[in-house]
Amino acid sequence: KGGIKPRVGVSWQSEDLAGYYYGVNADEARPGRTAYAPGDDIEYSAGVRVGVPLGKRWALFADVGCTFLGGEAKDSPIVADDKLMRYMAGAAYRF
Repeated sequence: KGGIKPRVGVSWQSEDLAGYYYGVNADEARPGRTAYAPGDDIEYSAGVRVGVPLGKRWALFADVGCTFLGGEAKDSPIVADDKLMRYMAGAAYRF
């Protein structure tokens, strides 16, 4: 189906999950990358998907989204930006 579908979301990450993505163990620490153990965190996201039907079976779509990192992730020494952008485009065939 075609159309425009906006979305917003909130995502909680446990301390273990935040540590997996944004933590730095002591054995991974280097000059300029200190050890870091984040606590649990909350991320916010927003995006939009646009679909264009091309006949009965084919459709084109594009999706753009942004995740805004929480304070624990932003403070990590391996994070360069406080947001993550995502872009996707494709075609779909319905059987």
